[in-house]
Amino acid sequence: MCRAEAQRVYARKGELEAAGVRLQAIVKEEIGSEVSEFREGFWPEAPIFMNPGLEWYSALHGGSQKKSSIASFLAKVLNPFSQLNKNLKRSKGVEGNMVGEGFIHGGVFVVRRGAPRGEAAVFAHAEAELGDGPPSDALVAAAKKAASA
Repeated sequence: MCRAEAQRVYARKGELEAAGVRLQAIVKEEIGSEVSEFREGFWPEAPIFMNPGLEWYSALHGGSQKKSSIASFLAKVLNPFSQLNKNLKRSKGVEGNMVGEGFIHGGVFVVRRGAPRGEAAVFAHAEAELGDGPPSDALVAAAKKAASA
């Protein structure tokens, strides 16, 4: 998820915590102060975990990472009808950092607390396009379901 999507999810932190949900972020790299800037501006009071081996990103996409190429990224930015272009417009006003790799797709898992290894996630959203975020209401409903299970 991009910073705009993280900000949108984090805005519902109070509602999620009231339901017994614990938000966590997973990032793939730290270059300079990017993680501390993310924490300060978008994820201030929730844990952030580092996953330099990218296992989480592979798990999101069925066992292998999904990565956009520079050429496809530029083509989609130039296409006013592309989903990426729509995602970029929706993120207007949220400052990015343009630091680091930036082309590996992320997403969201909602897992039940105490779930045994191998249990399916209650909810999963893998970015089809960079910046795709899960529908907020579906994410919150799944998180509440996981917390009450």
